[in-house]
This record gives sequence, C-alpha cells and structure tokens, in this order.
Amino acid sequence: MTKSVKNDGLYTASLIDRFFSWLKKTTYNNFLEQNEKWFAKTGLALMYFIAVMSLLVAIVFVLKYNALSTFYVLTAGIGGLFVTIVFQYIAAKTIPCLNTLIHNTPAKLSSTAVLEVLALAAGIFGIIALIGGLIISIKASSLHFLISGIAIFVICEYWMAMAMKPETLNIEIVKNISAGEEFIGLLTFFAKGSLKIIPLIFCGCMIFASYDLIAMMFVKYHYIGEINLEAGIVAYAVCGALLPLFGYVSFIGYYFTIDIARAILSIPAKLDKK
Repeated sequence: MTKSVKNDGLYTASLIDRFFSWLKKTTYNNFLEQNEKWFAKTGLALMYFIAVMSLLVAIVFVLKYNALSTFYVLTAGIGGLFVTIVFQYIAAKTIPCLNTLIHNTPAKLSSTAVLEVLALAAGIFGIIALIGGLIISIKASSLHFLISGIAIFVICEYWMAMAMKPETLNIEIVKNISAGEEFIGLLTFFAKGSLKIIPLIFCGCMIFASYDLIAMMFVKYHYIGEINLEAGIVAYAVCGALLPLFGYVSFIGYYFTIDIARAILSIPAKLDKK
C-alpha cells in the first residue's frame, strides 16, 4: 500500500514536470520578453492621453456643473496635466533601471524544485481567480469581479513564467551552496520578481485611469463629493507611475541588507582558510 501511494505521487509529479517541459518549448517560454516592453510602452503612451484628458474633463465639468468653481476646476485640470507629464518622465527614466538592477545582482539556488512548486501554485490560483471572477460577475451582474479576476490571473501567470525561467531574473542553479545562500536566493527571487512585475502593474494603473477619465465625461454626478471621490481614484491610479521609482529604491535597500548577510555568511569560510 505504501509503495502504491509513493508511485502515484511520482506519477503525478512526472505529469506536472512534463507539462512544464512542454510549456517551456512553446512561446510561453518567452512570455516575459514578449510582453514586458509592451506593458512599459503602453503605460507610458497612455500617460500622454491621461494628461490631455485631465484638462479636457475639467473643461467638460465646468460646462456641465454650474455649482463647481471654474477657477478651481480648471486649476485642478491644468495641475493634473503637468503632474502626469512629470510622473511620466519619472516612470520613463526608472523603468529601464529595474532590469539593470535585476541583471547586475546575481543570485543562486540549489534546485528548481521550490520554484516549480511556486509556478504550479501561481498557475492554479490564477485559474481559480479567473473562473471565480467570471462566476461572481455573472451572479452579481457586474464586470468589476471579472476584471479583478483577469488582473489576478495575469499577475499569477507572470509569476508562473518567472518561476519556470529563473534565468530571466539572473538566478543561477548551483547544487553546492549553503542553507543561508539558499535562503538569500529564495528571498531574492521574490524581490526580483516584484521588480519584474512592476511594468505590468504600472500599465494596469494607466489603463484604469484612462478608462475612468473617459467614464467621468459621460456619468452624471449628483454631489460634489462623488466627483471628488472619482478624481481621487484617478489620482491614486496615476500615482502608479511612481512604482518603478519606489521599487528601485526598495530593492537597493533590500540588496544592501543582503550584501551584509552574505558578508556574515562568508566569515566561517575565511576563518577555515586561515
């Protein structure tokens, strides 16, 4: 009986490994390279659209709502335009730096086993989120849940692609490493993965802000508070352009800590040589 359970486990693992091997032979293997630049370029291009729409929406609101102050609304529109252009510059400058950090900071793991488990978990969770979002969206008669499900699905597939191809994060598989180096390597995978996924989240924020600005032109608001809330949501989404800068600074701080940890781990080896 014990032997049967063990064989079933090996058979299941073999099937999953074959599936991953098949994925690596398809275009999915280049999923990150094919989409990463597109996400960054699309997000940056949409920021020009958002900048223009900020002023255009302000003009429309002045014409539609007499209760609004023309001076404050137009000032907000012009301010939104200039802030968006500045944020676009920050994003354009810092997004390329993320890949530079990833390629200039090598890491090591002893095996791909943990990464393959993570890939499987991310793939399953993404499918569950997509199907769950569709079902809840149908029952609630709302697209919000479907959109959320699609967003989670795409993010999970991104993590799955990174776990299947660790070399894209400059993570080398080396058998003879210490447990401390293994721990550092695993932490670095998540840190680099978070950097790698920033262009995707950035693009999603800009798509949402663009959609919301278009919707604001056609929706009839009854209270000034509703307008302020919607404008705040758009502003929050546009702040997603600061994510590359935040990720850059955070990763530098993280890697400084890692360098200290590596220096401490290397002390016993240096003492043995002496």
